[in-house]
Formats: sequence, C-alpha cells, structure tokens
Amino acid sequence: MIFTTKLFLLAVVVTAASAQQRCITSDDCVSGEEYCAANICTPIGSCSQVFDCFNPANFPYPSLTCTGYMDCSDDNLCGMVCGPESSCPDGGSWNECDPENLPCDLEDCDESVGCYNDPCGEGACKAVFYDAAGNIVCSQVENVTLPETLPPIETFDFPCNTDLDCDGVFNETTAYCSHGTCLPSGSCTRDEDCVNPSNSYAVIECVGAIQCFPSSGQCGRECGPSSCPNGVEEVNCIADPCLNYETDCPIAASCVKNNCGECSAILFDDAGFVLEDCSENPSAALLETPPPIETFDLPCNMDLDCDGVFNETEAYCSHGICLPSGSCTIYEDCVNPSNSYMMIECVGAIQCFPSSGQCGRECGPSSCQDGVEEVDCIADPCLNYETDCPIAASCVSNYCGECSAILFDDAGYVLEDCNENTTIIFGDMSCISDMDCSDNNYCAGGTCLEIGKCNERIDCFNPANGPYAVIACVGLLDCFEGSCSVACGPECPDGEERATCPEDACNVTNCEEAVSCNFDGCGGECTAIFFDEAGTQVCIDNATPVLCTSDADCTGTAIARDTAGGMYCAQGVCMENGRCNDDLDCINPSNLYPALECVGYRSCENGQCGVTCGPGCKDGSEWSLCEISPCDNSTCASATSCASDLCNGCNAIFFDAAGSEVESCDIVTFNTAMNPDSACSIYSLYGLVVAAICGMTILLV
Repeated sequence: MIFTTKLFLLAVVVTAASAQQRCITSDDCVSGEEYCAANICTPIGSCSQVFDCFNPANFPYPSLTCTGYMDCSDDNLCGMVCGPESSCPDGGSWNECDPENLPCDLEDCDESVGCYNDPCGEGACKAVFYDAAGNIVCSQVENVTLPETLPPIETFDFPCNTDLDCDGVFNETTAYCSHGTCLPSGSCTRDEDCVNPSNSYAVIECVGAIQCFPSSGQCGRECGPSSCPNGVEEVNCIADPCLNYETDCPIAASCVKNNCGECSAILFDDAGFVLEDCSENPSAALLETPPPIETFDLPCNMDLDCDGVFNETEAYCSHGICLPSGSCTIYEDCVNPSNSYMMIECVGAIQCFPSSGQCGRECGPSSCQDGVEEVDCIADPCLNYETDCPIAASCVSNYCGECSAILFDDAGYVLEDCNENTTIIFGDMSCISDMDCSDNNYCAGGTCLEIGKCNERIDCFNPANGPYAVIACVGLLDCFEGSCSVACGPECPDGEERATCPEDACNVTNCEEAVSCNFDGCGGECTAIFFDEAGTQVCIDNATPVLCTSDADCTGTAIARDTAGGMYCAQGVCMENGRCNDDLDCINPSNLYPALECVGYRSCENGQCGVTCGPGCKDGSEWSLCEISPCDNSTCASATSCASDLCNGCNAIFFDAAGSEVESCDIVTFNTAMNPDSACSIYSLYGLVVAAICGMTILLV
C-alpha cells in the first residue's frame, strides 16, 4: 500500500508559542491551535521530530500536495519534501504496509491513545504509538527523540517553572508558581505562599499576622496586636535584610523581609520554592514530587458547573468532581455520554488507562474487555430509561456479558438504585462564591445550599439567599431545621428589643471584604450584616452604628475602626467620610471626601457620595445665577454649617452639629437679580465650586 498524504497549501503562517505551556493531553492546549507534543503545547503544524507530523492530534496544517515524504524541517515545521513516489527521509527504504495486517491493529500498547503505521520503519512497516501527551510509547522505532523524563501529573496539578507558565491556567483568575505547581492568586498550601511577592491578593487592612488558613487554602490576615504569628516578638531591623539579595543570592527571584523574632530574608526562586541554600536550587529535585494539593478538586453537581473550569477545554462532572473531557478515574467515566473525546476508529474495548488517566480504545477482536462475550440484545436497554429511572440524567447500553443499562445522575455517579440518588452520600458541595453553586443554590459559609435553606440565622439575611417563600406575618426570621422561616410573634429572639433604624445601616461604614449587606434591628441597635463571596459574615466589629450629636463624637470611633478617611456625624449617626444615606449627606461640609473636579452635582449612590459631571441639576432644572453665594448672605442661629443650593433658586441649606438639615429657622434671602456691572463673584453648587461670574460672563472652573 502506498502511504500518501494530501494536504493543500494555505496562506497560513505558523509561529512558535512565545511561552511553553506544559500539558498532559491536547485538551490542555488552545483548542484548534495547539496540540500536546512531549508534554509541551505546540502549535499545530509544528514539530520537534518527524513523528510529530503524523500525530493524529497535529491536524490539520498546510502543506504542499506532491509525491514524496513528510518531514520536520529545520524551522520545526511539518511539510512535504517532494520527490520520487514511495520515498523516505534520509534515503531509507519504503516498506509497504499490508492493509490486512497493519501493525497498529496487531500490536498492543496500553499507554497509547493513537497509532500511526510507518512505512519508513527499519526494514518493515512499524507501529508508532502516541500517548495523550504526544510522546512515542511502546515503540521499537529507531531515531526517535525521547521526551524528557517528567513527573507523573495529576489531572488538576499544573506544573510550572516560573509564574509565566501559569498565565491563563485558571481562566481570567491570575495565578502564580508555588513549589512547582500553579495556584490561583490568594490560595496557598503553606504560610510562605502568602508572603511570596508573586502571590497578589486582597487582604483586610489591620494589624495582624498574614497566614495560610488550611481549612480554605486561602491567604488572609487575622487581626490582632502584632504582625507576627503565635506571639512571636516583632523586632526592629537596622537594615533591610533584602537590601542586597540579588547580589548575595543570584538564583533568587524575589525576597521578603522577615522581622518576626529575627531580621532575616525569605528568598523565593522562579518556581516559588523557598531557598534555604543559595548555592543549590531545590526546584529540580522537588518538582519530581509536587505536594498533594486539594485546590484543584473542583466540586460539581452537574456538567454546567464545570463550564470554563479548564479554560477552553471542555469538562464534565465525574463523581462530583470536574474533569477535562477525555480524562477518567474509572471505566464508567469513559462511557459517560457527558464525556466527549476523540478516539481511534477500530474494533476494540473502550477503557480508562490508569497510567495517563485518559480514556481510549485498545484495538482488538471485541468491543468488550477481558474476553467477555458480546451479546445481542432484543431491545435497547436504555429505551425507556427516563420513565424507568426519573433521577437518571443519561444512559448507556451495555452489551458485554449481558443486556443492561448503565445509568448516570447529573453529578456523573453511576446509579445502582433508581430510588436513591448516590450524590447525597457525598455531602454538601464546597464553594468560594455563588458562581461555584448550581442554579437555585447560593454559597453559605463556604457550602452550597439551596435557596431558602440555611445553617444558621445569618444565612437568612444573605441577599444571595432569595427570593424564598415565608409566611406573611409579623415575627422572627430565623433558621428552623435547616430552612429560613418566620415564626409569627415577636420580631427578635430572646425578648430583645427591635430598634427603629433611622437609615440603612449598610451605608454607615465601609467593608472592603463584603460583596453584599443586609441589616437587622434586633438587640436595640441597627446592625449591618456584611457577607463576603463565600457567604461568610465579615466586618463584624464595624457593623453597629454609633450615635452622635456632633463630629467630635465620631473621632474615637474612627480611631477604633482604623478608618483612614475619618468619620463625620451624618444625621445623628457616625459615618465614614464619603459614605452617605441620602444626597443631603453629600453636601454636608463636614463630609470630606475626594471628588471629581468638574461642573456637576453631588449625589448619594449605593451609600457612596460622588459627582456627576455635566450642566444642570439632578432633577433636570438649570442652575440659578446668583450674584453672591447664598450662604454668604444668610444666617441661622441654630446652624453650625451651610451649603449653597443653586437649583430652583438661590438657596442656603443649613446643618446642625449632628449633620441634620435645620428647617425651623429664619433664613434671610437677599436679592438674586443679576447685576451686569457687578464685580466677579464666585459661587458653589452643593459645596463644589462650579463657576465665576463676571458681569454677564460665566466662567466654568
């Protein structure tokens, strides 16, 4: 048989990848653009040896159509070398392959996922087997460039040598290289990860020790009296220990100063290992045994939970864990209809290869494994599965040894009993945000719960937990036997009084960790309840409003809560500068906050003051032209401050010491007619200087 490859020459330029990304299958590479060759994502059409050009995953690519042979050029590109028909590289002999006895059909290779019958083998047509990573395996072929010895890679452990190797590994989430394994920014396996300069993440601003919390695998700070953990004394260093680290330790990539108990430098290499000895880089040795990391076990309740988990690579839900399509942990994964993957076309048994964790087919005389007899079924075992087993999501017919149905639920478990869903046995699904939970679920304290369900009373106040139905009556909202409900009667537990909240407590103070907020008046106070992405209550110490009669009452609160911008008295409640409950708070002269320098009006949006640039007022009316600022021509004995309001007239708004508007005082308003001959006057709008008037000319500033 003449082995002929016909590909058309296209106007396509194939370029080498700028950064080599490790892979265990072609699914780890950019779909349609790259394939996995010797554990490296390689552009389709590129090669490091001639056998890469015949790898089934390396297709299609442009090439001349002519007789000759396929070769890997010096530019590492696959292409036809035109010449005599039935010729081989280096003048080797052509050995026609017998279509009735192809080596790929006759030989076995458990590690392979693909095979090529090579007519240019040494003295005979030989089988060239490829594993999922594009390596040549189980082969007697000579002149094959053997790949470097790589450590066994678990499905979710992405190896790295530098931070650049981790770009794009977790979709849009940034990542860094930690002990030779890519981790999402903010995650960790040890305390040193949390001070690695490559690991950038948001952390609460307070005095306290930064550490790795084992329960969540996340970096954070536990506020306390010292920046050092476990009572270790913080010392003052005469000189920065990292001052000359690049000279003292050339193999170090970064350095962090340690002043807990001693003055020392924590040195990291490119792969995120801590250097104990600057004369020896531990990366090479430690990369062979990367630490077990649970971070990449991504839980799921259905296939939809796995969308986008592995970048562009498709994924499915297998036994409650997201796996890339084509990968497996048991045989049933490979016949799960949700697991779609390419496979060699031949008669043979589909199986899960333990060495690679990949699904494939071993070509042979039967479609059943281990010599099991294939039987003929009178009817399709899956014909009525939706009626016979309502909890099943999919079904595969089994003809090996018997006629039976293999049933899968949404989470990829094999159902042994249609009256009991196996998924329940494996407990609740963990989460770090609502996005990790399926539809009609939310993240409550790091666990996915159904809307309306709860672990504690706080869960019933989480804005993400809703809407849910409750009885229509006045009473206590609480968590009763795992469900949020209202017990008709008193509104607060244990006889507590309920406060009448004068403002939304969520607007009183800022909480950088929070993504949502609710408030509760039980206990006699209006208490803000802040939630982070995982549905955990945060900023508990800053949640209770402090009443005030003047700005001076808020000074101590600002110091205690470590608010950098200070606080002011806003209508009787201490509030951080820049925060607000309504538009009036934003023009209070005591509320000092940075704002855009432009013509416009100030307003309160989502509890934060800001400026909307543009002419006119918030209600659409035009500014009034006032010869003199209204506050300069008005008096109010009970007021402590004043703001000019030029909307719908030349008006003065007076504030008392508690930040409330004074309405019961005699305000003297002067003539607002424009005097063309008057000197230049400057006036403001809501406390913001907006114009200078010189005669009839308005100069915007």
